[in-house]
Amino acid sequence: MPKKEYIKSADAVNVTKCIEAHKKAYEKWPYGREIETWKDENGNICVRYATGQRFHYSMDSTGAVQWW
Repeated sequence: MPKKEYIKSADAVNVTKCIEAHKKAYEKWPYGREIETWKDENGNICVRYATGQRFHYSMDSTGAVQWW
């Protein structure tokens, strides 16, 4: 398993934007609060939530967020 690069405070704004965009897609957020954040080997933001579910996030040049 690749080593995780934990999110530095300068990236915290982008983490917040990604999480907020994802939460807006749901009427009721099913995953709980974020437990852990890091960057994967490709530089994507990764978040593990209280349910154990993990998502990868990326933002394009316009600020649009994608998750998988």
